Amino acid sequence: MALNNFPSLCPTDCNGTLNYPAIEADQDCTSYTIDYSELTDLWIQPTGATAPFSAWVTGVYTVTPEPANIDNTDIANAASKWLVGAGGVAVPDKTTEELPKRKDRISLRTYTVTFNIPNVSDAMYEFGRSAQCGDTSFTFWYANLTHVFGSATGIEPKSFDCDFPLDEGRDGRTRMVMTLTFEAKVDPERRVKPTF
Repeated sequence: MALNNFPSLCPTDCNGTLNYPAIEADQDCTSYTIDYSELTDLWIQPTGATAPFSAWVTGVYTVTPEPANIDNTDIANAASKWLVGAGGVAVPDKTTEELPKRKDRISLRTYTVTFNIPNVSDAMYEFGRSAQCGDTSFTFWYANLTHVFGSATGIEPKSFDCDFPLDEGRDGRTRMVMTLTFEAKVDPERRVKPTF
């Protein structure tokens, strides 16, 4: 597992200067869009498989979908998988380093992606059980209704797991809960979510 080095504006040495990017001049209004944050999609690209996105360029906020590179029926790890559910990304756990002159720096963030999948067919159940092996030889992207998050090569996971809670009560429903963690210094890049 490698540290995900997403592009950032952070200076690389003490001679560098952080130039904050431009933002909206007037933010005290009600006309801007507030997007829903709940995750809706998860793409998993096994090592050696083809990526579900192309034309992922730093500084450009669109990405090209590659539906031909997704095949949920593939059993040879030759194509990416596309999962649909509901989830979120928690505020990351942060590692802080103490620096001279009473300064601190956050040097590492550990993110947890939790993804609930209500479709627990026999095939999905076996896919979830395979996640319990803990294999991390893949990269992934996640999305909400408006944006996909990751990088040109995806996000490298630190861990991967799946649970099948069976809630008590007459209204309990089966579901699988996938949990992925990853490490990075900054959040992943985001692009406008393409239509597949």
